[in-house]
Amino acid sequence: MSFVLKSYYHEIAYPETVCTAVSLEKEIYSPLASMSAVFLSTQNYQGISRVELYFQEKLIFRGFCHKMEKFSQNGREFFKISAHSFSSVLTQNQVEKGLHSNVTLSNLVYDYSFPWVTCENNATTGYIFVKDGSLWDSIVSFGYKITFHHPFVINNEVRISPPSQDWDSYSVNSSLVLSQGSFFDSSKLVSHFHMEGLDETPNAYQRQNLPSITANIIRHKQIPFDREFLHDPDSALVFRCLHSLRGYQGKFFSYSGFQGEELGERISVGNFLNDAVICDIKVTYGANGLVTKIRCYQDGFYSC
Repeated sequence: MSFVLKSYYHEIAYPETVCTAVSLEKEIYSPLASMSAVFLSTQNYQGISRVELYFQEKLIFRGFCHKMEKFSQNGREFFKISAHSFSSVLTQNQVEKGLHSNVTLSNLVYDYSFPWVTCENNATTGYIFVKDGSLWDSIVSFGYKITFHHPFVINNEVRISPPSQDWDSYSVNSSLVLSQGSFFDSSKLVSHFHMEGLDETPNAYQRQNLPSITANIIRHKQIPFDREFLHDPDSALVFRCLHSLRGYQGKFFSYSGFQGEELGERISVGNFLNDAVICDIKVTYGANGLVTKIRCYQDGFYSC
Protein backbone atom coordinates (compact mmCIF):
# COMPACT_ATOMS: atom_id res chain seq x y z
CA MET A 1 0.00 0.00 0.00
CA SER A 2 1.11 3.56 -0.62
CA PHE A 3 -0.27 6.92 0.45
CA VAL A 4 -0.49 10.41 -0.95
CA LEU A 5 -1.06 13.17 1.62
CA LYS A 6 -2.16 16.51 0.20
CA SER A 7 -2.16 19.95 1.77
CA TYR A 8 -3.39 23.22 0.33
CA TYR A 9 0.08 23.86 -1.07
CA HIS A 10 1.75 20.54 -1.88
CA GLU A 11 1.43 16.76 -1.84
CA ILE A 12 3.66 14.11 -0.31
CA ALA A 13 3.81 10.48 -1.45
CA TYR A 14 4.66 7.77 1.08
CA PRO A 15 5.61 4.16 0.27
CA GLU A 16 4.38 1.33 2.45
CA THR A 17 7.84 1.00 4.02
CA VAL A 18 7.15 3.99 6.29
CA CYS A 19 3.65 2.79 7.23
CA THR A 20 3.29 0.75 10.43
CA ALA A 21 -0.51 0.33 10.61
CA VAL A 22 -3.54 0.82 8.34
CA SER A 23 -7.28 0.28 8.78
CA LEU A 24 -9.81 0.77 5.97
CA GLU A 25 -13.58 0.21 6.31
CA LYS A 26 -16.41 0.43 3.77
CA GLU A 27 -20.07 -0.63 3.96
CA ILE A 28 -22.55 -0.76 1.09
CA TYR A 29 -25.44 1.01 2.85
CA SER A 30 -23.33 3.91 4.08
CA PRO A 31 -21.77 6.76 2.08
CA LEU A 32 -19.02 7.03 4.69
CA ALA A 33 -15.79 5.08 4.24
CA SER A 34 -13.14 5.52 6.93
CA MET A 35 -9.39 5.07 7.00
CA SER A 36 -6.69 5.46 9.63
CA ALA A 37 -2.94 4.98 9.38
CA VAL A 38 0.27 5.39 11.35
CA PHE A 39 3.52 6.44 9.63
CA LEU A 40 7.10 6.90 10.64
CA SER A 41 7.40 10.66 10.88
CA THR A 42 9.88 11.96 8.32
CA GLN A 43 8.53 15.36 7.24
CA ASN A 44 6.47 18.36 8.28
CA TYR A 45 2.81 17.33 8.13
CA GLN A 46 1.13 20.66 8.82
CA GLY A 47 -1.84 21.60 6.66
CA ILE A 48 -2.69 18.07 5.46
CA SER A 49 -6.30 18.16 4.25
CA ARG A 50 -6.70 15.19 1.87
CA VAL A 51 -5.60 11.57 1.86
CA GLU A 52 -5.34 9.00 -0.94
CA LEU A 53 -4.63 5.30 -0.39
CA TYR A 54 -3.41 3.05 -3.21
CA PHE A 55 -3.01 -0.70 -3.47
CA GLN A 56 -0.80 -1.79 -6.37
CA GLU A 57 -1.52 1.54 -8.10
CA LYS A 58 -5.30 1.10 -7.68
CA LEU A 59 -6.98 3.95 -5.79
CA ILE A 60 -8.96 2.36 -2.94
CA PHE A 61 -9.64 5.38 -0.73
CA ARG A 62 -9.80 9.14 -1.15
CA GLY A 63 -11.07 11.55 1.47
CA PHE A 64 -10.72 14.35 3.99
CA CYS A 65 -8.12 14.13 6.72
CA HIS A 66 -10.11 15.05 9.82
CA LYS A 67 -7.65 14.12 12.58
CA MET A 68 -3.86 14.31 12.84
CA GLU A 69 -1.57 13.38 15.70
CA LYS A 70 2.20 13.36 16.03
CA PHE A 71 3.77 11.33 18.85
CA SER A 72 6.98 9.68 20.06
CA GLN A 73 7.37 6.02 21.00
CA ASN A 74 10.54 4.09 21.84
CA GLY A 75 12.66 6.95 20.60
CA ARG A 76 10.94 7.17 17.20
CA GLU A 77 8.61 9.82 15.81
CA PHE A 78 5.23 8.78 14.40
CA PHE A 79 2.35 10.50 12.66
CA LYS A 80 -1.26 9.24 12.88
CA ILE A 81 -4.07 10.31 10.57
CA SER A 82 -7.78 9.53 10.40
CA ALA A 83 -9.84 10.25 7.30
CA HIS A 84 -13.40 10.02 6.01
CA SER A 85 -14.35 9.66 2.35
CA PHE A 86 -15.41 12.82 0.53
CA SER A 87 -18.89 11.28 0.20
CA SER A 88 -19.34 11.51 3.98
CA VAL A 89 -20.66 15.05 3.37
CA LEU A 90 -23.88 13.46 2.08
CA THR A 91 -24.80 12.67 5.69
CA GLN A 92 -23.86 16.16 6.92
CA ASN A 93 -26.10 18.24 4.64
CA GLN A 94 -29.84 18.61 4.24
CA VAL A 95 -32.27 19.40 1.44
CA GLU A 96 -34.73 22.25 1.92
CA LYS A 97 -38.00 20.97 3.39
CA GLY A 98 -41.01 20.47 1.15
CA LEU A 99 -41.82 19.04 -2.27
CA HIS A 100 -39.14 19.02 -4.97
CA SER A 101 -40.31 17.94 -8.42
CA ASN A 102 -38.42 17.12 -11.64
CA VAL A 103 -35.43 16.01 -9.59
CA THR A 104 -32.55 13.98 -11.01
CA LEU A 105 -29.69 12.27 -9.22
CA SER A 106 -27.35 14.90 -10.66
CA ASN A 107 -29.47 17.66 -9.10
CA LEU A 108 -29.19 16.07 -5.68
CA VAL A 109 -25.43 15.52 -5.87
CA TYR A 110 -24.06 18.40 -7.95
CA ASP A 111 -26.28 21.30 -6.85
CA TYR A 112 -24.33 21.45 -3.60
CA SER A 113 -20.94 21.70 -5.35
CA PHE A 114 -19.33 19.13 -3.08
CA PRO A 115 -15.66 18.72 -4.00
CA TRP A 116 -14.71 15.33 -5.45
CA VAL A 117 -18.19 13.75 -5.05
CA THR A 118 -19.73 12.43 -8.28
CA CYS A 119 -22.67 10.27 -9.35
CA GLU A 120 -23.58 7.81 -12.07
CA ASN A 121 -25.13 9.16 -15.25
CA ASN A 122 -28.85 8.63 -14.73
CA ALA A 123 -31.22 11.23 -16.18
CA THR A 124 -34.44 9.72 -14.79
CA THR A 125 -36.55 12.40 -13.12
CA GLY A 126 -38.71 12.04 -10.04
CA TYR A 127 -39.76 13.91 -6.94
CA ILE A 128 -38.80 13.98 -3.29
CA PHE A 129 -40.74 15.23 -0.29
CA VAL A 130 -38.43 16.33 2.50
CA LYS A 131 -39.52 16.56 6.13
CA ASP A 132 -36.17 16.08 7.85
CA GLY A 133 -33.12 13.86 7.58
CA SER A 134 -29.92 14.17 5.59
CA LEU A 135 -29.25 14.58 1.89
CA TRP A 136 -28.26 10.90 1.87
CA ASP A 137 -31.74 9.99 3.18
CA SER A 138 -33.26 11.90 0.25
CA ILE A 139 -30.96 10.11 -2.21
CA VAL A 140 -31.91 6.73 -0.72
CA SER A 141 -35.67 7.28 -1.10
CA PHE A 142 -35.27 8.89 -4.54
CA GLY A 143 -33.08 6.06 -5.80
CA TYR A 144 -35.36 3.35 -4.43
CA LYS A 145 -38.40 4.79 -6.22
CA ILE A 146 -36.50 4.65 -9.53
CA THR A 147 -34.61 1.35 -9.33
CA PHE A 148 -36.24 -0.44 -6.33
CA HIS A 149 -32.72 -0.80 -4.99
CA HIS A 150 -30.74 0.87 -2.20
CA PRO A 151 -28.20 3.47 -3.42
CA PHE A 152 -24.54 3.01 -2.53
CA VAL A 153 -21.22 4.79 -2.97
CA ILE A 154 -18.01 3.54 -4.58
CA ASN A 155 -14.94 5.76 -4.33
CA ASN A 156 -17.10 8.85 -3.77
CA GLU A 157 -19.41 8.09 -6.71
CA VAL A 158 -23.11 7.80 -5.84
CA ARG A 159 -24.90 4.97 -7.62
CA ILE A 160 -28.61 4.12 -7.64
CA SER A 161 -28.40 1.21 -10.11
CA PRO A 162 -27.76 -2.25 -8.60
CA PRO A 163 -24.22 -3.68 -8.85
CA SER A 164 -23.58 -5.17 -12.28
CA GLN A 165 -22.77 -8.81 -12.97
CA ASP A 166 -20.04 -7.48 -15.28
CA TRP A 167 -18.04 -5.96 -12.44
CA ASP A 168 -14.83 -7.60 -11.24
CA SER A 169 -15.08 -10.90 -9.38
CA TYR A 170 -12.52 -12.46 -7.06
CA SER A 171 -11.73 -15.89 -5.70
CA VAL A 172 -10.00 -16.60 -2.40
CA ASN A 173 -8.08 -19.84 -1.91
CA SER A 174 -9.41 -21.73 1.10
CA SER A 175 -5.85 -22.16 2.39
CA LEU A 176 -5.67 -18.39 2.99
CA VAL A 177 -8.91 -18.21 4.99
CA LEU A 178 -8.37 -17.34 8.65
CA SER A 179 -12.01 -17.50 9.77
CA GLN A 180 -15.49 -17.83 8.31
CA GLY A 181 -19.03 -17.96 9.60
CA SER A 182 -22.49 -16.40 9.59
CA PHE A 183 -24.02 -13.49 11.47
CA PHE A 184 -27.42 -12.16 12.57
CA ASP A 185 -28.19 -8.63 13.78
CA SER A 186 -31.71 -7.78 14.95
CA SER A 187 -30.98 -4.20 16.03
CA LYS A 188 -32.79 -2.53 13.10
CA LEU A 189 -35.63 -5.04 12.61
CA VAL A 190 -39.23 -3.80 12.77
CA SER A 191 -42.05 -6.35 12.64
CA HIS A 192 -45.09 -4.14 11.98
CA PHE A 193 -45.48 -0.76 10.30
CA HIS A 194 -48.67 1.28 10.74
CA MET A 195 -49.16 4.42 8.64
CA GLU A 196 -51.97 6.92 8.91
CA GLY A 197 -53.89 8.05 5.84
CA LEU A 198 -53.60 11.35 4.03
CA ASP A 199 -56.54 12.56 6.14
CA GLU A 200 -54.72 11.36 9.30
CA THR A 201 -56.93 8.29 9.71
CA PRO A 202 -55.00 5.95 12.05
CA ASN A 203 -53.69 2.65 10.65
CA ALA A 204 -54.94 3.35 7.13
CA TYR A 205 -51.98 1.37 5.79
CA GLN A 206 -50.35 -1.56 7.56
CA ARG A 207 -47.66 -4.10 6.74
CA GLN A 208 -45.99 -7.01 8.50
CA ASN A 209 -42.27 -7.71 8.11
CA LEU A 210 -42.03 -11.50 7.99
CA PRO A 211 -38.27 -11.94 8.68
CA SER A 212 -38.63 -9.96 11.91
CA ILE A 213 -41.72 -11.90 13.00
CA THR A 214 -40.04 -15.21 12.17
CA ALA A 215 -37.13 -14.20 14.41
CA ASN A 216 -39.62 -13.33 17.19
CA ILE A 217 -38.52 -9.69 17.11
CA ILE A 218 -41.81 -7.83 17.67
CA ARG A 219 -41.59 -4.08 17.21
CA HIS A 220 -44.55 -1.97 16.08
CA LYS A 221 -43.84 1.41 14.52
CA GLN A 222 -46.43 4.13 13.92
CA ILE A 223 -45.64 6.66 11.18
CA PRO A 224 -47.46 9.64 9.66
CA PHE A 225 -48.57 9.55 6.04
CA ASP A 226 -45.44 9.57 3.89
CA ARG A 227 -45.79 12.05 1.03
CA GLU A 228 -42.50 10.75 -0.33
CA PHE A 229 -44.61 7.87 -1.70
CA LEU A 230 -47.76 9.82 -2.49
CA HIS A 231 -48.10 7.97 -5.82
CA ASP A 232 -48.28 4.59 -4.04
CA PRO A 233 -48.68 4.73 -0.23
CA ASP A 234 -48.30 0.97 0.18
CA SER A 235 -44.80 1.16 -1.29
CA ALA A 236 -43.80 3.42 1.62
CA LEU A 237 -44.26 0.45 3.94
CA VAL A 238 -42.52 -1.98 1.57
CA PHE A 239 -39.55 0.39 1.50
CA ARG A 240 -39.47 0.65 5.29
CA CYS A 241 -39.58 -3.12 5.70
CA LEU A 242 -36.63 -3.53 3.32
CA HIS A 243 -34.81 -0.64 4.99
CA SER A 244 -35.12 -2.26 8.42
CA LEU A 245 -33.62 -5.50 7.04
CA ARG A 246 -30.37 -3.90 5.84
CA GLY A 247 -27.48 -6.21 6.63
CA TYR A 248 -29.38 -8.15 9.27
CA GLN A 249 -27.87 -11.50 8.31
CA GLY A 250 -25.31 -13.05 6.00
CA LYS A 251 -21.89 -14.65 5.84
CA PHE A 252 -18.39 -13.38 6.59
CA PHE A 253 -14.82 -14.53 6.22
CA SER A 254 -11.34 -13.16 6.74
CA TYR A 255 -8.19 -14.08 4.89
CA SER A 256 -4.52 -13.27 4.79
CA GLY A 257 -3.88 -10.71 2.05
CA PHE A 258 -5.87 -8.26 -0.06
CA GLN A 259 -6.74 -8.26 -3.78
CA GLY A 260 -8.20 -4.78 -4.11
CA GLU A 261 -11.82 -5.88 -3.66
CA GLU A 262 -14.48 -3.18 -3.82
CA LEU A 263 -18.09 -2.88 -2.68
CA GLY A 264 -20.55 -4.32 -5.20
CA GLU A 265 -17.98 -6.64 -6.76
CA ARG A 266 -18.28 -10.40 -6.33
CA ILE A 267 -16.40 -12.93 -4.26
CA SER A 268 -16.12 -16.73 -4.15
CA VAL A 269 -14.55 -18.83 -1.39
CA GLY A 270 -14.45 -22.58 -2.01
CA ASN A 271 -17.83 -24.12 -1.17
CA PHE A 272 -18.59 -21.35 1.33
CA LEU A 273 -19.48 -18.46 -1.00
CA ASN A 274 -20.18 -18.49 -4.71
CA ASP A 275 -20.18 -15.20 -6.63
CA ALA A 276 -21.70 -13.25 -3.72
CA VAL A 277 -21.87 -9.45 -3.72
CA ILE A 278 -19.33 -7.81 -1.40
CA CYS A 279 -21.28 -5.66 1.09
CA ASP A 280 -18.76 -4.82 3.79
CA ILE A 281 -14.96 -4.64 3.69
CA LYS A 282 -12.42 -4.14 6.45
CA VAL A 283 -8.72 -4.19 5.56
CA THR A 284 -6.08 -4.01 8.28
CA TYR A 285 -2.31 -3.91 8.10
CA GLY A 286 -0.02 -4.19 11.09
CA ALA A 287 1.96 -6.63 13.18
CA ASN A 288 -0.11 -9.55 11.85
CA GLY A 289 0.44 -8.56 8.23
CA LEU A 290 -2.29 -7.70 5.74
CA VAL A 291 -5.75 -9.12 6.59
CA THR A 292 -9.08 -8.62 4.82
CA LYS A 293 -12.51 -9.28 6.34
CA ILE A 294 -15.51 -9.36 3.99
CA ARG A 295 -19.21 -9.65 4.75
CA CYS A 296 -21.92 -10.61 2.24
CA TYR A 297 -25.54 -9.87 3.12
CA GLN A 298 -28.68 -11.96 2.89
CA ASP A 299 -31.36 -9.30 3.24
CA GLY A 300 -33.98 -7.48 1.22
CA PHE A 301 -31.53 -6.16 -1.37
CA TYR A 302 -28.73 -8.76 -1.55
CA SER A 303 -28.36 -12.52 -1.31
CA CYS A 304 -25.45 -14.84 -0.65
